[in-house]
Amino acid sequence: MAGLASMDNQADLEKAILSTIVYFDMFDYPLTATEIWQGLYWEMRDGRSKILDYSIADIIECLENSNKIKSLADNKNGFYFRRGREEIIQTRHQRYLIGQSKWQRAQRITKTLRLVPFIRMIAVCNKIAYNNAGDDSDIDLFIIIKPGRIWTTRTLVTIITGLLGVRRHGRKIKDRVCLSFYITGKAMNLEKLSATKPDTHFMYWITQIAPIFSLNETATAFWQANKWIKNHLPNFTSYQGVDYQRQIIDSQLTSFVRQTAEKILSGGLGNIIERKLKKLQLKKMSAKTNSARWKNNTNVVVSDNILKFHERDARMELRREFLTRLKDIYG
Repeated sequence: MAGLASMDNQADLEKAILSTIVYFDMFDYPLTATEIWQGLYWEMRDGRSKILDYSIADIIECLENSNKIKSLADNKNGFYFRRGREEIIQTRHQRYLIGQSKWQRAQRITKTLRLVPFIRMIAVCNKIAYNNAGDDSDIDLFIIIKPGRIWTTRTLVTIITGLLGVRRHGRKIKDRVCLSFYITGKAMNLEKLSATKPDTHFMYWITQIAPIFSLNETATAFWQANKWIKNHLPNFTSYQGVDYQRQIIDSQLTSFVRQTAEKILSGGLGNIIERKLKKLQLKKMSAKTNSARWKNNTNVVVSDNILKFHERDARMELRREFLTRLKDIYG
């Protein structure tokens, strides 16, 4: 435990706590003391500060005794939030209830998608992953695929979700799956996709990824590849919100079907199919691939290891809003 003996250390911890509260306030999401510790955000620019190992007890002590925090944040029913924002406790509760049916729908869809060859992990991401989605929200999925078969797998996922009538399309958004982010096992480290240095929203977004189906320790490898996040979120570990009731386990039947399909689509025949499907998809997504050619564009990425289609990526706007709110506090 670092303790709060140093005035500099206390000031740094106060800023880290307030930064965390301010970030989640942008999404109407109050935090418990434990959640503040888990998401504790460090961004020190003066060259003096460094990340210290604070415990949950240190966080609670600072929350209870810091005049700075008390002047800017309130707490009620175990939740901490910016002063005057008590109503977001009810918002969080309502969105939690909304999220339960979306989680169940994501599970049902995943039970089918686990049959798709070369899929190694399916995860829920974005707001639904931490139970903060609105009623009209879609269900964002993040999918990891065996290297060399990203185009084949994406084609099959698109076809299946289309046939099931669950894929987001046009104005059909509510409770539909959004399939805008695929990677292969060669692209587990997502740091190069950061839009800014640091990319606050992207780091939190990654920590909230919630795997509900994972093969061969893929989820563990993914978290290991993204330990760089600890430079700003030191208490980040793998997402803790997916309990066993939400996880989809492979069965002998689903494993047999998937592995049989993988044998058929491997080797020379599979390579030919992969190349043809890549050519076909690139032709259909010409507008997206054009934007992917922009220099340093991390919103839309099209390659053999990453397919990311976030044309309306709000990370830069969220970063500016976050810094503006911090400036209002610290000047």
